[in-house]
Amino acid sequence: MSISTRASAVKSATRGWDEWRPPSMASTGLLVCVDIGMVSGQLEEFISHYDIIAGLKMAVVKKSAAGAQGHASPVDYRRLAEFRYAIRKFLGFSETAASEAGLTAQQHQALLTIKGFGEDRGLSVGDLASRLLVRHHSAAELAKRLEDAGLVHRNHDPEDGRRVLLTLTEESELRLRALSQVHLDEISSMSPDLVTILTTLASRREPR
Repeated sequence: MSISTRASAVKSATRGWDEWRPPSMASTGLLVCVDIGMVSGQLEEFISHYDIIAGLKMAVVKKSAAGAQGHASPVDYRRLAEFRYAIRKFLGFSETAASEAGLTAQQHQALLTIKGFGEDRGLSVGDLASRLLVRHHSAAELAKRLEDAGLVHRNHDPEDGRRVLLTLTEESELRLRALSQVHLDEISSMSPDLVTILTTLASRREPR
């Protein structure tokens, strides 16, 4: 199956997302319930599951605050448990796939983030830390290990010599593309059940 065909399959399977996705995720594009995302339906732009978790936390906080002002809807514990299980299952799959490609889960997330948000100039270490939800020094150490492994280039920003920009090497581009393809296959497989779970949970939310 070609990449474009996979993208179409995922888009079809997740139809209706825009009708219920949390406002805090409105800018993340078609699919934000996975660590391989597509912004505005374009395969080459990605979002990591760290962004998803941050967005979900924000949505839960807003929801809790709203519920405190009125009567809370009955909690669907079964669907919530199914949702968390689906996330754990996908992250387990992702970690195994990364390991088979010779990467740790964190290295995979770093490469994905650099590719998805670095555009042509590259991504700063600070931005990488922000996207991975880690401290700056941890991101700097990760970037150094990736450079030593021949997976990223580190160059000074021509507009600000204090900033280091990270870009992918040819080797990491190849690994990331292969990983992205198998992730899209997994997404295509699991998305119908996940959409059903999330749609059910969203239908129980408080009216605005």
